[in-house]
Amino acid sequence: MTVGQNGGEAGPQDDPISRDVRTSSTSSRRGSIVVFAKLPVPGRVKTRLAAGAGVGPENASDFYRACAEHAISQAASCQDWADVFVYHSSADATSDVASWLAREGLNLPCRPQAGLRIGSTCTDGSSGAGADGPSVSEPDLGDKIFAAMSEVLQCQSPKDGPAGKVLIVGTDIPDITAPLLRRAAEALDEHDMVVGPSLDGGYYLLGLTRLEPRLFQGMRWSTDSVLADTLERATSSGLRIAPLSWLPCLRDVDTLQADFNTSSSFSQGSSKDCRCESHERQPFSARQPQRQETLCGGSPLHASETEKAAVPPHLKAAGAPDGPMDLNMKHRRLCEVSQRVLKQAATWEVTRTASNLGSVGDDRSR
Repeated sequence: MTVGQNGGEAGPQDDPISRDVRTSSTSSRRGSIVVFAKLPVPGRVKTRLAAGAGVGPENASDFYRACAEHAISQAASCQDWADVFVYHSSADATSDVASWLAREGLNLPCRPQAGLRIGSTCTDGSSGAGADGPSVSEPDLGDKIFAAMSEVLQCQSPKDGPAGKVLIVGTDIPDITAPLLRRAAEALDEHDMVVGPSLDGGYYLLGLTRLEPRLFQGMRWSTDSVLADTLERATSSGLRIAPLSWLPCLRDVDTLQADFNTSSSFSQGSSKDCRCESHERQPFSARQPQRQETLCGGSPLHASETEKAAVPPHLKAAGAPDGPMDLNMKHRRLCEVSQRVLKQAATWEVTRTASNLGSVGDDRSR
């Protein structure tokens, strides 16, 4: 149940998500895209990358900003077939997030990530309630994902109508593209769930037509078993899962090595059909033909004249990204920032090595 500002049950006029979906939907199968993001504040984003030699909080924040703006722009360019919402960290003010995105021409609905615990999240199966009543704890990532997807799906799908479909993505994957998002949505025309696997054993995208709390309860987040556990739970819950190969396996950039690998793929200007080898043995990975030219890397961003002409008019009118050329600009900035971080790290390493060699020479001359 959604609670309005007056404390009672909210009607459609009280809920901005209901209002946005209702006024912009043109099809009963129109989808929604939820993007999880943070304000690019040094010291609060990409802390593992920042800890890399010669990187630091400022460079890591610049990289995250470029990565986030690229991902959100790609999602915003899908507004001809999907309603797009940005759910930000509860530590960030919604007005600050909206202002940041507006400066980039991204006038999208912004909401704080929130969520109550999904029933019991205890791994032992207990209710989590003590003698004094239910225990209270902060919502984890699973609770936040569940709350966001539930909110959007409930507003999107009438009780007597067809199932809705919602995709949720983060802003840590440089290879997110609009064609990839569309392909994920297409999978939900025939399946209940689609997942974009990441190389670290998790997933960068999850799409559902109906919610299954077990996908999020008591999950061991930030481990290399998230994807396998999610697939196992989805199967036991009876969800029809799109083949794991439906979407490419992509890399989350959290370290200098990951940035180097990503920057290398940028410079090559094309994508690989990267596989998550650790999951090749999963029974869910029946192979399907992939449209590699539209999934990751630089290829889908080099738009043809036909594609440029096909940019939905409402994107320009709403102040959203002005078609493929604007997406190209954000992708170029992401490449430039990635390469700058690597260059500064390399310079730092050379300077440190030279200093160490000089110290050794001084010791020997004494």
